[in-house]
Amino acid sequence: MEIHEFMKIVSGENRIKVLEALARGETKEQIRQQIPKSTLFHALKSLRGAELIEEDRDKLRITSKGYACFKLFEKFRDSYLTLKRILEHFSGHVIPFPEEFFIRLHELGDFRVVISESWDLLKPHRTYVEYLMKSREVHGVSPIFFPDYPGVFKEVDKKADIIELVVTKDILEVLSGHTLENYQNLELYVTDGNPQMAFAVTDIFFSIGFFYKSGGYDFTRDLISTTPSAIKFGVDLFNYYKSRARRVL
Repeated sequence: MEIHEFMKIVSGENRIKVLEALARGETKEQIRQQIPKSTLFHALKSLRGAELIEEDRDKLRITSKGYACFKLFEKFRDSYLTLKRILEHFSGHVIPFPEEFFIRLHELGDFRVVISESWDLLKPHRTYVEYLMKSREVHGVSPIFFPDYPGVFKEVDKKADIIELVVTKDILEVLSGHTLENYQNLELYVTDGNPQMAFAVTDIFFSIGFFYKSGGYDFTRDLISTTPSAIKFGVDLFNYYKSRARRVL
């Protein structure tokens, strides 16, 4: 089956419903209750022709080929819907995830976006700091700098088991004016490039912000997720940048 044939099959809502139901272990009778008879007939005919399902004595089963194809589609669909949600909140921004992370965007789960309000301009940063103060493990990538960062991380350092930060050369120069040697659990890395996003992942949350297409960082909004899958996504994203940086502290 060629890619255009596969895309044609998964473009049908009812065909996807059938594959999804069979992947969950539902019976043909259960599927009949969800899809009109005439529509179901055409959906089954198409799926059988593509060898994605098989039928024996009125028992409907998804084939191994069908299950694999559905799982690939499911990951693509869910990641696309997540990207769509991100773009709704960050429409004028650069979304620069490394290539292999786009297909994993669904792992961000049920995230929320904290946005500045006229009476609380620092709401995104304050919310971020509140989560940070409750964390025991902190990993971050930052091409930006808040004036309160040295004080915040000094407090976090008192109870955190480890703080790992990957920064750009510009931020490293700013940090050189601070006595970083006094931090007990800080590991500092510098990257030659610019990630074009700032994010942190800890044992309790994942937070990320993006740059405008015009070049400036958007301090007015921050994406936050506390789901285990989002934290795993964040840890892997951090390790991606850490592996491409060099340790300076």
